[in-house]
Amino acid sequence: GYYPEVKRLTLPDMQLVGFTRRLDFASEQELEYSSCMAMKDEIFNDFFKGLHVDCRRIYSIYSPHAGEGDELSSTLVMAVDPEHRKDILSNHQIDTFHLPSREFISINHKGSAKECLQFFGYLM
Repeated sequence: GYYPEVKRLTLPDMQLVGFTRRLDFASEQELEYSSCMAMKDEIFNDFFKGLHVDCRRIYSIYSPHAGEGDELSSTLVMAVDPEHRKDILSNHQIDTFHLPSREFISINHKGSAKECLQFFGYLM
């Protein structure tokens, strides 16, 4: 079997296209792990269902945020390089995102679309 390559990577300042999902909740609210996983699975599956298979590089950027008072939120951006905008076939509103230069974790996975989705399931 193929093992994904995981490494630290500094990306340059860049523009991406894709969609955002935001999850908001109160800090005292208990979130069950399974419901959190189900939400993330839904976001990933929704994105991949509407992505043309020729698109090879996908960006998934997760950002937790502290809100006002006891509110917490997180944002998940699913995006591709601007030249692959046409490869996003879903009916979602497609936005342009600015990604500032900084260090990220890069995970390179080779395999079928099904294997890729199974692998992403382990990352949740």
